[in-house]
Amino acid sequence: MVVLDASVILKWFIEENDSEKARAILNRYIKGDFIIVVPDFLLYEVANVLKYSGAFSEKEVTEAITSLYDLEIKIISSLPDVIKTMIKLSFQKGITSYDAIYLALAMELQVPLITADVRLSHKINDIKYVKLLKDFAIPE
Repeated sequence: MVVLDASVILKWFIEENDSEKARAILNRYIKGDFIIVVPDFLLYEVANVLKYSGAFSEKEVTEAITSLYDLEIKIISSLPDVIKTMIKLSFQKGITSYDAIYLALAMELQVPLITADVRLSHKINDIKYVKLLKDFAIPE
């Protein structure tokens, strides 16, 4: 089981550095090799980035979000304990609540958080759950 943040999942839709690696994680998930968990906030974040990228129509953004539901990724609504941890992390680490929600969920589940956000990873790299996408070894 892994938590993916929006910086990884967006690479499924937008060609960027490490998009191939992000899609390899998706392919391993589809094969049933592991479970992907995300906070429900991810849906808003992905939709917003796709919209403002200028490369996607309303229909394409809707299809992208629908595809995430179709994949049956575990989408978790934020629980009070996760929200409390999110707030604590955002203050302690100087990160946005938007970024902290992914880490709080990973900590609650005690699973890796995979992010492609290098600046974020530098701020939270002392937390054992954080894995940078470019360094993440996809299990064979």
